[in-house]
Amino acid sequence: MHKICILGCGISGALTAIGLSKNGICSDVIEIKPEHDILSPNDPRTTALNESSISYMKEIGVWSKIEPFTNPIRDIFVCQNMSNNVLHMSGYG
Repeated sequence: MHKICILGCGISGALTAIGLSKNGICSDVIEIKPEHDILSPNDPRTTALNESSISYMKEIGVWSKIEPFTNPIRDIFVCQNMSNNVLHMSGYG
């Protein structure tokens, strides 16, 4: 049995497990979703990464595998469900 248990194998759980492993710390990851849902997620959400997140991913050796699937943020649209109000921010990236 390991001393660290990570609940959920989303991006945070997976990166935490990899980071611990790279530092010689074993952990157990517990995920309720079936493996096929994790490997082929049908989830429209996305993740924004800041420079600190990218540095961490480089440090644990996963950034080179993730980077080809990334794009800079050029526009941000913020809205609330059922509302006609939209905040548009542009000029990023």
